[in-house]
Amino acid sequence: MRTCLRVLRNIATTIVDPALIVRVRTANVLPEEQWVRAGLTVLGQYDNNAVILFASDADLTEFRSRLEAYSQGIPTGQKSPQYASLIAAIEELGPLSPNDRIGNVLKGDGYETPENFSLNATFKLDVELWEIGTQDERLTQVELLEMGLSQHEGEITDRYVGVSFTALRVSGTGAAFRWLLNLPTVRIVDRPPVIDEHMEALLDTTISEIGEPATPSEDAPSIAVLDSGVNDSFSPRLCFCG
Repeated sequence: MRTCLRVLRNIATTIVDPALIVRVRTANVLPEEQWVRAGLTVLGQYDNNAVILFASDADLTEFRSRLEAYSQGIPTGQKSPQYASLIAAIEELGPLSPNDRIGNVLKGDGYETPENFSLNATFKLDVELWEIGTQDERLTQVELLEMGLSQHEGEITDRYVGVSFTALRVSGTGAAFRWLLNLPTVRIVDRPPVIDEHMEALLDTTISEIGEPATPSEDAPSIAVLDSGVNDSFSPRLCFCG
């Protein structure tokens, strides 16, 4: 039991050190290649020129030393400060907050901070984890989350742990979700997607009921569908049924 409790207390740092996931706000959008050259991995990007970065302890230490070097001005014998092109664009650097992990749908419903989740209210929400580590490491991470949720009035009812993507359906009280929102391994918590009512009948329509489509006119516009995967502004990407 004591070992189990120690694991629960250290869950936030078992797989991912919280200090290694940071949010950087820049004056303008920078190509991902610039972050890669600095030894950083881009986990995601917000609309307001903010990116979420992950790095090993050594790489993040080096990156912070570059910030410090830039603040010292122009080194002797150089025409411009060190790392000027990348560092000059940075306006803010710091850890993610629990508010950053609340999805847009929940925020639209008035859940903008963890305190908005009433401790005794019950919720069934989707939780996505950061795409960090191997699949086995993320399986371990999910097992630890499950142990932690059992101590915070919550449970995982559905899960998907893929090669590079982990999503969970979690049922529990507001206390469970306040706990989840403080974990650095959590990418986002949001309401499950809901099918529009007017689409339900269409989804039940068979090909025979659709019939033969009409021939388009010669001047009808062309339509192309490009499918490069779904990754839209930190919203959950997996729909659990039921």
